[in-house]
Amino acid sequence: MDSNQSASQASGSQQFPPDARSAARFHLQAAGHDGAIDTSLDHRNVYKPTTQEEIQFYENINDSDFLIEHPGLVKIKPFIPAYKGCVDRSSYTRSDDSMQTEVEEEVPVYGEGGEVVGYKENTAKKHTHSIVLSNLLYELQNPTVADFKLGKRWWGSGSGQAKRFRHDKSCAATTSSATGILFAGEHTWVPGQETCVPTTKSYGYSLREDTLSDSMACVFPSVTDLHLPSEKPYLASETDPSSWLQRKKSSDYMVDMSNRALKSLESVTDIRTATKESGWSYPGSSLLIAHGVSKFTGKTEVKCALIDFAHAHKHNDELPPDGVDDGLETLSKLLEDRANYLESYRRTTARRHDTAEL
Repeated sequence: MDSNQSASQASGSQQFPPDARSAARFHLQAAGHDGAIDTSLDHRNVYKPTTQEEIQFYENINDSDFLIEHPGLVKIKPFIPAYKGCVDRSSYTRSDDSMQTEVEEEVPVYGEGGEVVGYKENTAKKHTHSIVLSNLLYELQNPTVADFKLGKRWWGSGSGQAKRFRHDKSCAATTSSATGILFAGEHTWVPGQETCVPTTKSYGYSLREDTLSDSMACVFPSVTDLHLPSEKPYLASETDPSSWLQRKKSSDYMVDMSNRALKSLESVTDIRTATKESGWSYPGSSLLIAHGVSKFTGKTEVKCALIDFAHAHKHNDELPPDGVDDGLETLSKLLEDRANYLESYRRTTARRHDTAEL
């Protein structure tokens, strides 16, 4: 099967998922165009409107004959969401309580520093089909989820010159050009407030190479991290005690959060090995990190996955490197440093408490 085969052929090869008749807005979408992704009413699956190229990628990686021809893809399959099929967008509708949030006609364009410099057409409105994927957050209570866009090249082998120029310009204005990674957005669970606080795209675009590590405070916050980059003012005031993250201020909490960062590091290391050995390039793909408490076992769960394959293609030496490995290396360093910081913070706090009790 040709990797560029039309997805119009692919769309008929998967059975329609049994629950894909009605849906609700997916409120924990970490990045991408706001309001574009839906979830099944039981929250097991997500529906993502997408291009024919991404549909074909998922069809290919679930085709045993294609995998025989491209055995390297077997290595990354365990690290991508389970594919349930492809459906026409008109075949499912949003439930009444989520209809108020429609996909915007235009989306902002961010410049260096995170400021909005213009608007462009929301291409998600054009997509006629959605892929149905397993929801990585399904079993998580109180989840935090973050999206890190990977690579120094955001366009694929089939992209035209205008698109290549546009993406190169956007990439150059972010941390991607130097580090291979962009903090694209996230939702942080805030105990005490009993809510997930979003971090917008503009924050990620405002980060520079020397401040990129600040993103880790959003993904793996310590007990005294106050400055989540949120539109909600009660999280930005140091003088108001109610603005403090209502975390359990204990050694146990810091150990748990450090372990979550270390588990993420282990997964990212495995994903990095798989992508390098796959023989494919993944420009514009993202690494999703999600952690929380399993609603089934009550234990901490950490999940990492590769997502977004609209521009994935077999490795081509005639194209610039995708820079995905650079991004995964950067992310690994950020995770390692964050875990070390949390452990150091825990030890320092414990010593202070011991001294105070003397």
